[in-house]
Amino acid sequence: MVLEIVAQSLDDALIAARSGADRLELVSALSLGGLTPSLGALESTLASCDLPVVAMLRPRSGGFAYSEGDVGTMERDAERFLAAGARGLVFGVLRDGGIDAKANARLVAKGGEAVFHRAFDALPDPLDALERLVDLGFHRILTSGGKGGALDGADAIRRLIERAEGRIEILPGGGVRPENAAEILLRTGADQLHLAGQEWIEDLSAAGMAFNGAPHPEDRYGRVDARIVAAMRRIG
Repeated sequence: MVLEIVAQSLDDALIAARSGADRLELVSALSLGGLTPSLGALESTLASCDLPVVAMLRPRSGGFAYSEGDVGTMERDAERFLAAGARGLVFGVLRDGGIDAKANARLVAKGGEAVFHRAFDALPDPLDALERLVDLGFHRILTSGGKGGALDGADAIRRLIERAEGRIEILPGGGVRPENAAEILLRTGADQLHLAGQEWIEDLSAAGMAFNGAPHPEDRYGRVDARIVAAMRRIG
């Protein structure tokens, strides 16, 4: 099993690497579904960690239909991330309820492994979408099978893997935990899994600040949990 762990920082990357991760997806703002990380975060991670890193290209939260300005920003980030040593890029551009072929092609052309993220689960015909992503040159699809989590979407993920026939990788993600990972692998036939595996760390430095008349919400943050990654590693 290839184990991909989501990292938001160098600390996350080092914890994941020590605990048995095989690959990292570097993002920022995981609480918003994951946004583009900083170049500094990527450079620090690559300088201190030997694992392959794929970097998120998502300039804002709130969906996946981007303006020309957004796509241009994604292209600039793509060029800098690949030049810094990223193995690949994670993105997905939608338009009018389907895949934005032109925008995605521009990003695929930048090079590296192109990974279509869980925007895939917003598409109405996954099997047709798979064929279009193969044609566009994508390397991998991250999906929960169109459900809230990969376990619920296991049957759909299996159908995608069977349709792919090795032309594109299918990476199950969403709600993956040590207690359900073996069943997801068995039911899908997948050979890789994706998860954040976080624990919550208190940071009370903002606890005394008011936030719209209420206690400030930034009194904790998510960090990769070494115990979860190690437990996943023992599964496969």
